[in-house]
Amino acid sequence: SSVSRLAKETAENFAKRSGPAQTTLAHQVIETSAWGAKSKAIIAFYEQEFEQSGQTYRRIVGYIYLPEADKTYRKVLTDTFAPEGGDPEIESVFFANVGRGKQAKLIIICSWPQVHYDFRGKLYATFVYAAPSPDKKATKLKFEESISKKLEGGCECEWRDGTKKIAKYKTADEVKAALRTIGH
Repeated sequence: SSVSRLAKETAENFAKRSGPAQTTLAHQVIETSAWGAKSKAIIAFYEQEFEQSGQTYRRIVGYIYLPEADKTYRKVLTDTFAPEGGDPEIESVFFANVGRGKQAKLIIICSWPQVHYDFRGKLYATFVYAAPSPDKKATKLKFEESISKKLEGGCECEWRDGTKKIAKYKTADEVKAALRTIGH
């Protein structure tokens, strides 16, 4: 679907106005020319409450607004980040080339607080997405599952028995360093 940006409207105000109803921004709005268009794409993440089995949870829904024409953007779903023990949090959003790929991929690091009887800490995961398809009918970015699995952060947690585990990929720098070694 297409969305128009008002004259002199900031990326943040545009993202707030164009996002799903009853949501708040969950991360700083990003304007980027990482994919080389004349106008910058806008990346926004929205916090959304939902009910399941009588309980209220939070998820994060991400969208990219791709420039089509002057002040007109195509709204493309990045992904929905669901609760995993705790509510999701966007830790980092950045672009990187993978292997010999010419087009930068969108990379999102997400975390979830973990508070359980046996352990507590933070769970980390890395999500890698291909550059948007030029196909105007594409409504969602392509998730790169195999490379995302290789960058699984794991749990930075402490168990009741004193066992500690350090998560692998928690920052953009750690993920970028890993990308140089694992290729695709």
